[in-house]
Amino acid sequence: MATIDDHDILLDSGTNEVEIAEFVIGNRSFGTNVAKIREFVPFVKESVTRMPDSPDSVEGVFILRDHTIPVINLKTHLKIGALQSSENIHSADRPVVIVTEFNDLINSFIADSINQIHRLSWDDLDPVDPLIVKYGSNITGSFHVGDREILILDLENIISKIFPEHMEKLKNYHHEEAHEKQAGLVQKRDEAKIVIVEDSSMIRDFIQQALVTAGYNSVSTFTNGKEALDYIINLNVRAKKLNVPISNFITILLSDIEMPRMDGLTLCHKIKHELNLINLPIVMFSSLINDQMAEKCIQVGADNYISKPKMDDVVKWFDNLLFKQ
Repeated sequence: MATIDDHDILLDSGTNEVEIAEFVIGNRSFGTNVAKIREFVPFVKESVTRMPDSPDSVEGVFILRDHTIPVINLKTHLKIGALQSSENIHSADRPVVIVTEFNDLINSFIADSINQIHRLSWDDLDPVDPLIVKYGSNITGSFHVGDREILILDLENIISKIFPEHMEKLKNYHHEEAHEKQAGLVQKRDEAKIVIVEDSSMIRDFIQQALVTAGYNSVSTFTNGKEALDYIINLNVRAKKLNVPISNFITILLSDIEMPRMDGLTLCHKIKHELNLINLPIVMFSSLINDQMAEKCIQVGADNYISKPKMDDVVKWFDNLLFKQ
């Protein structure tokens, strides 16, 4: 059994770097952000209890430190055939369970073997290749390491398909009518200019829908930190030419952390420290929020950090900020 801390992984905040754990399923290399992983444990089939009426890709549940954790068979979910020969796979390899924590949920995934951990740049994440479209929305992109292509799994999307009730918390957000009755809030919400930075089209649409439902009608969206940074730079130039504060053009920026080209922490650091826009409110909205990630958010100058899918908390923080202005 190995916890992720055993790898002594330390990343500076705002460097646009990411640690990717590479694992093998069938004859393909897949990967996920190390920040999502709690630990690796050997797969012992006898310790897994099959649950009645569970989806085909759910192998069952097992107990780990008093937690009952679902076990998801990635080979089944991704419709990958039996283990094939590959130079990256050895006969001594044994299936391993990758225990993860994100979205305030603990889950686990079976892989054929763990390869290694790579330190990479988000700028090197390539879009999904047409040849791997068969994996559909389960893949966010790929990294090339040596002669291998590592497909990055969208574990949040996999969980949302297997346990759709978790996504409903975000999708079915309902704003509280009591807040709207407070003097001036309806107008403040309508006048606020919100920027969302989120690479998942599904999550991006849900966030925008929730904000519009709450009365935040001016919402601009971007798919990665680089696009958003270019937009903020242009707004800053415009504000200086007109001799007005940038708050005339943007009220709050809500950003994911994991994104291609430029991650949210790097985006926040560049806005706060390089552009010196220290008064521009930035909220990190991510499935990765834990004590360690919260500290990184603080280091780059974020004004708040909220774990997905807590849209209620996002809207309440927006409202409180508007009341202070």
